[in-house]
Amino acid sequence: MGTFLNPYSVLQVFIAGTLGFLVAPHLSLVSKVGGRAMRFAAWALALGVALDFFAPMLMSQLDRLDLPFEPWRIIPPVIGTVFWGCLAWSVLGVIQSAPPKGLQ
Repeated sequence: MGTFLNPYSVLQVFIAGTLGFLVAPHLSLVSKVGGRAMRFAAWALALGVALDFFAPMLMSQLDRLDLPFEPWRIIPPVIGTVFWGCLAWSVLGVIQSAPPKGLQ
């Protein structure tokens, strides 16, 4: 897991803040679906940072369950998949909200 305050987590907080507070409101002016998906992407990054921060407490609770796999190892791929999926959803929402070609 590593320490919480590393360059990767600081970069994730910066990207999540930028996407959530700057990009999503401007994108909502063009496409409501695109703006909503961008907010979900920002929340996914913020959730990843929060889970990284609370990992020591969560690991002690998850160790008591005697699961056949290590659940903290699947958290980063799941968060990454949700983030990139929301970004793709945002792009798709913006593309679908564009007027058809030739109607301008």
